[in-house]
Amino acid sequence: MPKPPQATQSDRSAAFVTLLAASERQLAGFVLALLPNFADADEVLQETKLRLWEQFDGYDPSQSFDAWARSVAYFQILTKRVDLRAGGQKRHAGQRRDNRKRIGRHQLQLDRAERAGVVHRPQRVGVRPRRRN
Repeated sequence: MPKPPQATQSDRSAAFVTLLAASERQLAGFVLALLPNFADADEVLQETKLRLWEQFDGYDPSQSFDAWARSVAYFQILTKRVDLRAGGQKRHAGQRRDNRKRIGRHQLQLDRAERAGVVHRPQRVGVRPRRRN
């Protein structure tokens, strides 16, 4: 019994490249819409293309390639957002610690000024009082 013909690696590569080329602009627009930072979007787009290639054997040709590519990109975007948020939390934690120190110093200065009887009143710069006739 003859075996059914199998797609060669070059056929598979050609099919992938053709499908990706046809949907690349829409995919880039989708990623940029959800990640407005161009550098982050470019990184996610490259990672998405790599994932698409790795998972191309699981792609069902009877379904839309665009929809499949966007679903892969969506999960890559979620992963990137989690990474950005985690990095931002570390950065913000350091900023909060610095802010607490700064506030503590200002509070100490304010306490000293209050004990000395000094009251700070902000002045409006460049505003002259109205003259009454």
